[in-house]
Amino acid sequence: MDHYSKADRGYNLIVQEHATLVRAEPLHLRKRDSVTTAFQNIARNCLAQIHGNEQGVVSGHDQASVHQMRVGLRRLRSVRDLFAPVVAAPGDFDRELRWIAGTLGEARDWEVLAGSTLAQAFGSIADNADAQAVRQAASHIAIQSRKAAVIAVDSVRYTKLMIRLTLWIEALGHGEQHSAKEQKALERSVVEFASDTLARRHKKLLKRGHGLADLSDKKQHRARITAKKLRYATEFFSSLFPKKAVKRYIGALSALQDDLGWRNDVVVADGLLKSLAASSPETASGAGFARGYFASRAAQDHGSLKSLWEKFSGTTPPQG
Repeated sequence: MDHYSKADRGYNLIVQEHATLVRAEPLHLRKRDSVTTAFQNIARNCLAQIHGNEQGVVSGHDQASVHQMRVGLRRLRSVRDLFAPVVAAPGDFDRELRWIAGTLGEARDWEVLAGSTLAQAFGSIADNADAQAVRQAASHIAIQSRKAAVIAVDSVRYTKLMIRLTLWIEALGHGEQHSAKEQKALERSVVEFASDTLARRHKKLLKRGHGLADLSDKKQHRARITAKKLRYATEFFSSLFPKKAVKRYIGALSALQDDLGWRNDVVVADGLLKSLAASSPETASGAGFARGYFASRAAQDHGSLKSLWEKFSGTTPPQG
């Protein structure tokens, strides 16, 4: 006879203890699914990715686990936003998800800066004293940020959040009181909901991305978030639409999002380097060099971003 409580055994079923990297599994929705059923299946898919990377984060052996768990959380938050008009969740879920995502995000940002970003910026002068000062200082903060992420994922607060989320998702449609209008929206075909959602979000991105290459960093960031949410939505609903249409649309959208993502990484790196120089004066020279390098790279990307935007603007989202 084991000594685990029912709660322990239940949670162990929810949280599969993987120490290896876990990416999102493909989703297979059925056209006859209701909005409620589709939401539950997509949310479970996101939770599986999150849970699958918990042990990798806590063990501290694989930096990529932080990234994949962060992606899973972003996908889950995107699902919440996507279905918000018809599926209402307790208000504190968003706050708690922002907390854990923010903790992982800070760890990931510093790890990327201390690793590939600074290696790219310094290149052949990596052994220079100024470059070494920046890399050592960034590595120290990355280690501390990673420890904070481990503590967060291993905390009671995080465990309670995951249990509450799982129970809420599984209980949807059972015992809740809805108005006739709300019930009709929940029972609506997911194909109709998906088609309307993609069309609306595509239109929103076209509006926010108008003149994209010449927009400010802040406005490009807003367009990037909109593009990311649209890509997640398209991937969630991809099994409902013709494969060729989905592949063509995601191809153009992904290329655009990747470029916007790279430019955002530059903006994030610039902010981190600025804070590093302010807190550690010995890094000021090296940080200034790296910031100048990436500002130059971003300026050179103007034509590429403009071309990618024009290509995406000529596409239409998949429809059922």
